[in-house]
Amino acid sequence: MKLKQMAMAMGILCLSVNATEAHSDQVLNDLVNASRSIVQDLDNAYKLTGGLAYAGYNGRTIGIGAADVALITPDQVAAYNNAVAAMADADYYHAREFFEDQAAESYENMETAIDSFVEATVELVQTVEVAEIALETQESGTLEDKQDLSTFVEENQVSLVIDQEDVDNFNNSLIEVEETASTAAMWTAASQNDELVAYSNEQAEEWGVSFTEVNNVYTDQYVAYFDWYEDQNWSGAEYIWFTTDYLNQGISINDLLSAGEESGIYQEGPTAAYRCFVLGDCES
Repeated sequence: MKLKQMAMAMGILCLSVNATEAHSDQVLNDLVNASRSIVQDLDNAYKLTGGLAYAGYNGRTIGIGAADVALITPDQVAAYNNAVAAMADADYYHAREFFEDQAAESYENMETAIDSFVEATVELVQTVEVAEIALETQESGTLEDKQDLSTFVEENQVSLVIDQEDVDNFNNSLIEVEETASTAAMWTAASQNDELVAYSNEQAEEWGVSFTEVNNVYTDQYVAYFDWYEDQNWSGAEYIWFTTDYLNQGISINDLLSAGEESGIYQEGPTAAYRCFVLGDCES
């Protein structure tokens, strides 16, 4: 891996203002200035035409060269056409937009994984009712309540027993949520990291490539990577990678659980809102 890329991933690169964005801004400025220049002459030309008609009908003599105030010059035409051509070739899809699009795709994958997790939970939700009744029986300690619990379990044993396959589905779905959320978090953090955005734009400009041309994207829970490879010959090809350590936006398990407790996912889930989750009764 190139030394500069390794240094970037370790978070020790200092980056300058991105030249690509500055160039693109100049292209836009040139188009604004060139087009407004012609529009101003068009505006003046219509004003002048109205004034000339007024003068003609009312016998007001007109000085030679009055039209000069609104004539469009060859330099204006050239500047405008050059600005149009430059804008047609301009690339405004830079690193930040690329990172944001990767994040948006990751959000969709994360939401799909969450839906699968909720579906998998349905097969285990009976444990919530069992735990609640068992705890109430334990707290009361009466033989009558214990017998009622025993009768309830005996009559519903088939539906109360959980299958290992259902547990495996639940566990796997939760792991999938973790993995997709990690990917979403990584690309979101990347889009918010000005240093990484600037570095990526600099590299793309140096290599003469566009972010619309990225070929391969890879992420796991520690590293994200993208390249402009057109084949499997990686020698000398262009690629960028970064790690969660570089992004330095980690969150602890305790903070995850605290944030999760405030989320709608939890507050409408089976442990916090059993009737809402099982019966859809989320108002009571």
